[in-house]
Amino acid sequence: MILKKFLWNNSLFGKSFAVVFIFYSSYRTLFSKFESTFLCL
Repeated sequence: MILKKFLWNNSLFGKSFAVVFIFYSSYRTLFSKFESTFLCL
């Protein structure tokens, strides 16, 4: 993976990108859970 290698070389950008991606994915899962519960109600 060229992109992963680039992110690893540019460590500060890579870390911030990883943190943002983790937060975004967790937010998406939370939102989908809330959406499913609201649809069930």
